[in-house]
Amino acid sequence: MSRMHLTRTRRRAAAVALTAVLGMGLSGCGSASAGSAAVVDGRRISVSDLQTATQQVGVYAQQEVAQANVLMLLIVAPTVASMASARGVGVSDDDVRVELASTVKDPSPSTIAVVRANAALQRMTSAGDTDVMQVRDELVKRMASSEVTVNPRYGTFDKTKPAIDPAQTNWLVAPATR
Repeated sequence: MSRMHLTRTRRRAAAVALTAVLGMGLSGCGSASAGSAAVVDGRRISVSDLQTATQQVGVYAQQEVAQANVLMLLIVAPTVASMASARGVGVSDDDVRVELASTVKDPSPSTIAVVRANAALQRMTSAGDTDVMQVRDELVKRMASSEVTVNPRYGTFDKTKPAIDPAQTNWLVAPATR
């Protein structure tokens, strides 16, 4: 593949691929450092970085992108990069910058991390001998020992999927029926 030139259709497919690979779920609560969307093994993902990446990835994908999906990719990005490199299908930051150049003029480091992780997931799952479930299972195994805390505003991290379970925003409990 020459320099990751994706068509608009493939960009949209890339955004959808994330959900398929990560298998998003529902539920939860948690805690994180002030101003953080999440903290992964001491690595802080700021709310500002998440918001910037979400906006820029949306411009790149030419559609609205869910913050939970972007946050999930930011959480797993280093692990996904390691997995892809081990399989010989790694994606460089330069490859991502070239891909983003026509739509996002000055991508943030968090945007580069998200697009790089998504491209690496695509490459791993289209590598013929590896299916989506194998990649997911390896990601779950590798993330099992990670300490991940997600700001309750965004939900909780479920290591068994891996996924971000959305926050429960309905604080009122319905009365029991008699």
